[in-house]
Amino acid sequence: MTSVTDLMPVTPSIDQLGQIIANVAAPAFLLGAVAAFISVLISRINRVIDRAQFIHGIGANDSARAFVKADLPRLQERARLLNRSQG
Repeated sequence: MTSVTDLMPVTPSIDQLGQIIANVAAPAFLLGAVAAFISVLISRINRVIDRAQFIHGIGANDSARAFVKADLPRLQERARLLNRSQG
């Protein structure tokens, strides 16, 4: 027959507790960092889309803002790179 003390779990040491906490907390911090990074990428893509929509809204006869249309190739490249960074 086993005694009660044999059935009780062994109390972990401070070092073991630290390792357990680190193993449990590390994935949560990693997940938070990935979520923050994706949030930044999404906000930048939204800015590119907003800017492109504004540029497409400029009329052909608006000579005061026609020079802004030269920015479209740069915005397309930026959108391509941002989309690629998410995949």
